[in-house]
Amino acid sequence: MFDIKSEVGIYKSATRNDDMYEDIEISEKQIKACQVKDAKIALKETRIKNGL
Repeated sequence: MFDIKSEVGIYKSATRNDDMYEDIEISEKQIKACQVKDAKIALKETRIKNGL
């Protein structure tokens, strides 16, 4: 029997996984291109920028 709720859940799960893997791929490309910052420095800059 076809259960639309189950199918929608499977679709959403697969879509989230695709998005996650796409984000990982983008991150890997940024790392290779040296387009990353140290997290502590980036956080400090963000706090200063936003007056925190």
